[in-house]
Amino acid sequence: MEGSNFVDRTYKKPNELSENEKKLLSLSKLVKGDGFTQYVYFKGKRIGRISLRGAHADNLQSVYEMEIKPEYRNKGIGKEIYRRVNQELNKQGKVLTSEFGGITSTEAKQMWKSLVRSGEAEIIIDDLTDRGVPIRYKFKDPK
Repeated sequence: MEGSNFVDRTYKKPNELSENEKKLLSLSKLVKGDGFTQYVYFKGKRIGRISLRGAHADNLQSVYEMEIKPEYRNKGIGKEIYRRVNQELNKQGKVLTSEFGGITSTEAKQMWKSLVRSGEAEIIIDDLTDRGVPIRYKFKDPK
């Protein structure tokens, strides 16, 4: 409602986007490279990017890197981007995972732990974990 004093009063948890804010978040079309990159836009401004690459299994795609401008962090944008990317991957029969080599930032680990708590993701423990690769995370397989 342009030009008005409209206030978004939809309920939201701390560090989560409201439903109205989610509508203002978008991803660019794929930019192909070593894996693929999508640029993140919020309210029409480019605020970051997410890059993915293949993982150790055909049905997995791992987050290689995600950058969000500092002033847009801790608002739930990163988590919503992960959800949207995972939904797109599900259409291809794939699932989003944390970095395959276990090199995951503290911020990303916290986000993955939050997704595990909400029931959307799970911890991967396998033979790589036994060989010293740090715990990894992945969205649950689509039903």
